[in-house]
Amino acid sequence: LFEKEGNRTWQGMISLQVGRLERTRSRLGAARRLAETACLHLAAPAPPDPAGARSASRRPGAAEVPSVLERLREMGLELPERRSVGQYAGAVRSGNLLFVSGAGPVGPGGMVTGKLGVELDVEAGKEAARLCALNCLSAVQEAVGDLDRVTRIVKVLAFVNSGPGFSQQHVVVDGASSFLLSLFGNRGAHARSSVGVAVLPFNIAVEVEMIV
Repeated sequence: LFEKEGNRTWQGMISLQVGRLERTRSRLGAARRLAETACLHLAAPAPPDPAGARSASRRPGAAEVPSVLERLREMGLELPERRSVGQYAGAVRSGNLLFVSGAGPVGPGGMVTGKLGVELDVEAGKEAARLCALNCLSAVQEAVGDLDRVTRIVKVLAFVNSGPGFSQQHVVVDGASSFLLSLFGNRGAHARSSVGVAVLPFNIAVEVEMIV
């Protein structure tokens, strides 16, 4: 009788432990599935392609989609070296968002300076805004290593060095917005603010920051 009662006791204890393990495994599985389906703003790095080609689809006959850097080259542009003037980072990542510091209109010919409506017209301002966006992307490339990991341009904030009475800031900043849309397609559609200011550092024409 003692052996039988003892066996039943041990069997009960073993069954209890097995039940606990099964419940723990079920909870871990549910947590893993939730993590796998989470929506990310920054995509995971793509696996290396031995042929060096990147395509949007693996279906037979699908057209190859150029990378962001290839689109830039098609536009006759290259990412400039990131130059930060001050004690700050070019970009800071928090979770799946990247906060990019303000960038000025620095191109091969130097900085675009002057006030809109005084020294510069709207078209010159739009080109300056495009250069700002290009310099922002240089910081993004430095931070994440590959512009094709960006799944959305979330927000653009632009400051326009404006003369008295100038009120076309939104048109000037279209230079940055249209550039991002051309480069990223639907991923480049973003929220935006365009602000006129009395002066900017070094008297630059435009400054742009963004969140991706």
